[in-house]
Amino acid sequence: MASLTSVTVDPVTAGGQAGTSSRIETYLGFPSGVSGGELIERAVLQAHKFDAHLMVPAQVSGLTPQDDEYEVTFTDGSRIRAAPWCSARACATRRLAVPGIDRLEGISVYYAATVHEASLCRADPVAVVGGGNSAGQAALFLRPRVQGPHPRPGQ
Repeated sequence: MASLTSVTVDPVTAGGQAGTSSRIETYLGFPSGVSGGELIERAVLQAHKFDAHLMVPAQVSGLTPQDDEYEVTFTDGSRIRAAPWCSARACATRRLAVPGIDRLEGISVYYAATVHEASLCRADPVAVVGGGNSAGQAALFLRPRVQGPHPRPGQ
């Protein structure tokens, strides 16, 4: 029986969007919740335990059938051959469509709300742009950690 080689490819970071979450409350096996960073650290350790290869950052640019295999081409020009092939496309972060935003990304515009981003913002005013559960979690996580009355809108 031939052995299998597993390769996981991600263009940004291992674990994708889950790794940027400040807290995941609904993941099986973590009744008290877990940070995205901790979850991904554990996933990477487990992947290495089973000799899975993680290609980060890397992005697939082409897939060509070749006999009973596929040739997988990456944006950097490298290639691997694979059989069988399984693709699972994850969601990607949508960047704000604001002129000049690229100058502010990583300085005062962030696409995650982890401990790292929270430490960079400290007590500065923060605006969360987004929707759904992720935006709600980010807003709660980044709220000021000070005691006392909170200003009302318009003050």
